[in-house]
Amino acid sequence: MPPAPEKTATVTPPAPGAPAAAPAAPPPMFSPVGLVVVFLLLVVEGVVVFLVARSMGQTKEPEIKPNKNRTEIEIGTCMREFPIGDDATRLTDTFTVKVAVVLNPKFDDAEALKAEVERFKLSLKSRVHEILWTKPRSYFYDSENMADLKKTLLQELNQVLKAPDGQPRLVEVFFIEFKTLNQR
Repeated sequence: MPPAPEKTATVTPPAPGAPAAAPAAPPPMFSPVGLVVVFLLLVVEGVVVFLVARSMGQTKEPEIKPNKNRTEIEIGTCMREFPIGDDATRLTDTFTVKVAVVLNPKFDDAEALKAEVERFKLSLKSRVHEILWTKPRSYFYDSENMADLKKTLLQELNQVLKAPDGQPRLVEVFFIEFKTLNQR
C-alpha cells in the first residue's frame, strides 16, 4: 500500500495593509487551583513552624509583682578609668557601674530613712568611687567579681550611714548596669 499523502499546512500571508494577527498567548504556568493549593500549604507550614517554636521553650515569662516594702534609691554612675598605651595616645579603658541601693524595710519610718539616704547620696557615691580606686585593673576583667563588689559596697555604704541602733540602713546594693573592661 502506498504511503498516505502528507498533509501540509499552508500559511497565507496577510493581505497588504491588513494588521498582523496577535501571537498566541502562552499557556498559564500554574492553574488557579494549583496557586490556591500552594498558598494553603504555605499557611499550614507557617502555623506548624509557629507551634513548634512556641513549644520549644518559649514560655510566657512569670509576672513580676512589685514589692511595696522595697524602696530603691539610685546612687548614680561611677567610673574608673585606666590608661592604655603610652602618654602620647591618651587612650583610656573605663569601667562603669550604675549603683542603686535597697533600704531596710524593718525601719518604721521609711520616709525618714529615704530622706537620710538622699541627704548622704554624694557621700555614698564618693565612697563607691574610693572603693573602685582600691581595686586593681585585673579585678574589672571578670563580671563574676561584681558579686564581691556588691558585698563590699553594702558593708561600706552602711558604714557611711552609721545606724545608732546598729541595724543596717541598706539591705542590698545592685547594679542597674555595668561595663567591665575588655581584656587585652
